[in-house]
Amino acid sequence: MKYCPSCGSSGVEGMKFCPKCGQRLADSDSEVRQPEAKQEDVHQPQAPPKRSRMRIAAGVLLVVPGMVLLVTFVSVLVDYGGYGLDFDLFAILAGVFIVTGGVFCLMRKVWGLCLASGLVTAFMGILGAVGGMMRSSPINWLWLSVMLGGIIATILISSTKRDWRKSQA
Repeated sequence: MKYCPSCGSSGVEGMKFCPKCGQRLADSDSEVRQPEAKQEDVHQPQAPPKRSRMRIAAGVLLVVPGMVLLVTFVSVLVDYGGYGLDFDLFAILAGVFIVTGGVFCLMRKVWGLCLASGLVTAFMGILGAVGGMMRSSPINWLWLSVMLGGIIATILISSTKRDWRKSQA
């Protein structure tokens, strides 16, 4: 069996040009050679570093409260007319921003957006808890969990900044 001297494609008998790479083929059998064995890079899979687990935890801590905010405020807006259109739209946009930041955090993209999402999550939790206290209602565990999740996510994201720089380089 004859092979192309350039790309190693087989089955080039009787052809003047290789159908794969277009290389002009030799007229005599002596110039057509066997393809050389290619060395393949064999990389051993490595376990993810502990810092990447922190990044994943931070991403989850952002996606979950962001989805909770979205579901809560969309359902309140649809079912009860909301708290006020301006506040509801602010909360919905904040929820979208938080979910986006969490997804980017999970994908190890845009460190600043992930950090800002963590801060917005903590801010929304504080805003909800303070708003509940001002209405003389008991502190809602939902708001406290959103606030705590945002604070923990912000700490985790801040502590992994050096690793993100290494992965972007």
